[in-house]
This record gives sequence, structure tokens and C-alpha cells, in this order.
Amino acid sequence: MDQERLLAAVLLADVVGSVPLYERIGDDAALRQVSDCLDAIRAIVAQHGGDFIYSKGDDVLSLFGSSEAALMAVCQISHQLSKEPLIARIGLHFGAVIRARGAVFGDVVNVTARLSATANPGEVLISQSFFEALSAGSRGTLRLLDKMAFKGKQELFDVYTLR
Repeated sequence: MDQERLLAAVLLADVVGSVPLYERIGDDAALRQVSDCLDAIRAIVAQHGGDFIYSKGDDVLSLFGSSEAALMAVCQISHQLSKEPLIARIGLHFGAVIRARGAVFGDVVNVTARLSATANPGEVLISQSFFEALSAGSRGTLRLLDKMAFKGKQELFDVYTLR
């Protein structure tokens, strides 16, 4: 099996609000809005040099070679998806991943998913390793939120958010 190990910033954006949207405006109209939202996220990721990995349901998983680029993309996604009915909750983590079969694997991906799942709608949760991979100037755009425990992990994580 062809596989590649690399250091990457991993972004998982989960679009929330789609279930009531489908109920309120119907399947066809809601699908158009959700698809437009996911396409916008993919376009922002590409604009900032990210690599779209997959979209499952209303999640978008992407990799970036640069934490700075990932942070810029997240700021734009967060700003663009800040209004109802569709907003995003986002996780950002940095570390070694395995790329194989068109997907990415490893603990970094799992922690990114936990960060995204823990975030409130409209919130971005960022790991300590991502924070440390940023320049001093970019670190100033974040604030320490708290230490958090994640399912399946024994250690506590320092978690940051956007100011």
C-alpha cells in the first residue's frame, strides 16, 4: 500500500444547522444551501493552499502544509459562516499524519475530530500543537480557552480559540 507520512495542519469543519433547514425549507432547497456552503469551504481551503481530503455528510476535512495558511482559511470560513441557518464548528490540530488511499489517518486526525465535535456552533477550537506551529504574530490572534479532556484520550489538552 502506498502511504506517506507528513507533518500537517488538519482542519475539520462541521456545518451545523442542516437538519432544521431540511425540515423547514424541504430537501431540494436545503441540499442546495448545504452544497453551496460545503463548496464555499472547499474554495476557501484551496485559496489558502489547503488540500481537500473528503467531505462526509456536512463535514469537510482538509490538510495544510502551513499552520499559518490553515489559520487564515479558518478565519475566512468562520467569518463567512457566521450567520444562521448554516454555521460551522471547526477543529484545528497539527502533527504527523499518514496519507494513504486518498485519505488521512492517525491520532492527529482523531484529535481534530474531537476538537470539532466539542466546539460550539460558530466556534473554532485549536490545539496546543497547532498554536506552537504558528508564528508569534499569529499566536496573538488566539486565546487560551481551557484544558479539555477528549474521549479516548488520557491526557488533557490545552485548547485555544480565536480572539
